[in-house]
Amino acid sequence: GEGDRVGADVDLVVVADADDDVAAGLGGEADVVAVVVAVLGVDLDAAALAGRARIPGAGPTQPVEIDLERLALQIPVRGMQEASPPPDVDMAVDPTTLPGLTLSIASLTVNDAALGTLMLEAERVPQGLMLRDLSLQGGAATAEAQGHWLADSRGIHCAVTAELSTDALGDLLVGLGYTRQLEEGPGRFDLALDWPGDPTQIHSSTVNGRVSIAVQDGRLVELDPGVTRVVGLLN
Repeated sequence: GEGDRVGADVDLVVVADADDDVAAGLGGEADVVAVVVAVLGVDLDAAALAGRARIPGAGPTQPVEIDLERLALQIPVRGMQEASPPPDVDMAVDPTTLPGLTLSIASLTVNDAALGTLMLEAERVPQGLMLRDLSLQGGAATAEAQGHWLADSRGIHCAVTAELSTDALGDLLVGLGYTRQLEEGPGRFDLALDWPGDPTQIHSSTVNGRVSIAVQDGRLVELDPGVTRVVGLLN
C-alpha cells in the first residue's frame, strides 16, 4: 500500500575456512582462502508488518531468520458451510527442499486479538523440518507447541502437540472475530494432532489425534456456528 517500504542489502559472510581442495580450485592456499556466501537482508515496513529478514544464499542448508517488530493478520472467520473435499496430498510441498526458520514477532495481532510475542524455531533435518519450539506470551493467550513436517516412508505428513491457555476465553474468541460466546471463563486447550500433507492441508476428514478443552467459571451466552464447527471437529 501507499507508504509501504521494502529495502534490501547483500552481506558477504565468511562461513568457513576452505580446505586444500577448495583452495586449489580457487587458485590459492588453504590458509588464505575462505568460503564466502551472500546473505540477503530485507527490511520490511508496511501497514501490517515491520522488521527484517535474512535469507542465506547458500541453499536450504542455512536457516532463514525473520525478526519482526509487529505483524497484524486479518483472517476471515468461517461460519457453517458445505464441507470442502480433502486436499490432494500429492500436491503437498516437500519439506526436504526448505530451509530451517527462526522467527520472532514482538507484537502479533490476529484480527482484533493482541496475542503478544511469538517465537518459533524450525530446524532442518534430512527428512524435513522439526518444530523445536513455538511459544506465545504476553498477550490474550499463552501457548507452547512442538511438531514436525516430514517426508519419509509414510509420505509427506505433519504432527503438532500444543498447549494454549487464556484468562478470558470469551474475550479471546471475540478478538478473533467470533460473536460473544462466554462471559469471563479462563480456558485451556491441549491437543496432539497429525495429518497427511503439508501444514496447509490439515482437514477434518484426515486429521487424527485428540483435543481437550477445559473452561472454568464461565457463563455460556450463545452458540456461534463457527465455534460449533470446532466442537464438531472434535467428534
